[in-house]
Amino acid sequence: MKNLHIESIERGINPTLVLITESGHGTRSLGRMLGSLIRRATFIGLTGPLGSGKTCFAQGVADGLGVRSRVRSPSYILVAEHAGVLPFYHIDLYRIDDAHEVADLGWDEYLGVDAVVVVEWPEKAGGLVPASKIDVDISHLAPLERRLTISATGTQEGRLVGDLAGLLWESARGAGEAEPLDRGTSG
Repeated sequence: MKNLHIESIERGINPTLVLITESGHGTRSLGRMLGSLIRRATFIGLTGPLGSGKTCFAQGVADGLGVRSRVRSPSYILVAEHAGVLPFYHIDLYRIDDAHEVADLGWDEYLGVDAVVVVEWPEKAGGLVPASKIDVDISHLAPLERRLTISATGTQEGRLVGDLAGLLWESARGAGEAEPLDRGTSG
């Protein structure tokens, strides 16, 4: 896939993908691919420095879920709710100081429904983050280039990341770009 390169795939119970995107479009496309695979409640935590592309990835997940409304960073409103194939909650905890403030947002209510919950700065929630989740860590490599490490904890989440790996593999193979793939460990 143009603007997206697979660096490595580790298969197993808790798979991990490491990918390089060359633009915001590539980051959003990756999020869209993941979103298109989600069929039930899923928690996705997005970590990385300011300006790394967390909101861009969240917009892609929303696209993949069929969200038609504009998805913006909820930095000031903290939580944005959108309708899609599943309800989509985009939460930004950047301005939150501790887990008590997170709980006051109605955190349990968002996690207690059949929805996709995408959280920027999930580390601010501490022990309130569910054990079954997808983590996406985004780091800067160059002005537009990003490294995304996508890992899963939990059976359903592991399947989603495994399905994403398969989709990326097929896409790379179809484009004649499958050579650089590191298949990692089989599991």
